[in-house]
Amino acid sequence: MRDDIYKDVYLGQNLAYLRPYICRKNPYQSKVFLTGINPATPIYPEDVEISEYLKIMENYNDFMNFYLENRKKQNKPEISRTRMGINSLVEWIENECGTGVVETDIFTYPTKNTKELIKIDNKVLNKSKEKFWQVLMEFKPDTIILYGALTVDTFKKLLKEKNQDAEFFDKDQECIEDLEKLYPFARMNVDSKNIEVLACRHLMYYGKERKEF
Repeated sequence: MRDDIYKDVYLGQNLAYLRPYICRKNPYQSKVFLTGINPATPIYPEDVEISEYLKIMENYNDFMNFYLENRKKQNKPEISRTRMGINSLVEWIENECGTGVVETDIFTYPTKNTKELIKIDNKVLNKSKEKFWQVLMEFKPDTIILYGALTVDTFKKLLKEKNQDAEFFDKDQECIEDLEKLYPFARMNVDSKNIEVLACRHLMYYGKERKEF
């Protein structure tokens, strides 16, 4: 089934590849989804052929090495503030909770920033969103952590689009800092399995040592 997730990540020669997910461990045994709005470092067919891209997507270390080299070629810092926060939180979850983490995004189409995301053709965005849903339905985690207010809002809209039943416990919370205090802020049921949904501020503020959270 994982082959089906990867088979249509190529959208065209001038479009970035979709990034369905990356995971250090076996995604079927990873109980946590760490979910943002969309990847922030696009990888294009001119950067790497599709056959090679598919190989590195299945190997976390290979992907991260390519990611770092690709950023250097673009004269960017090797690691972004968001990536630093993701790495720190993933490491904490793995150590404290004893489970792997599937890193994914609601829009699996990458752009340099969210301002560029809204300029992308709706057909591409919808396809990229369907890819996230496919990943979610395939691996069915115990817990989803949504980081960033935009991610939370987009996830709620996606649940409505999918007619997915979910129970929300955030009636009086108006900001992401309030949602952080709820465990969970929502619960959804997929194939008779309850999935807890948590929220937190954007991980660009998480920091290497988590001091800001």
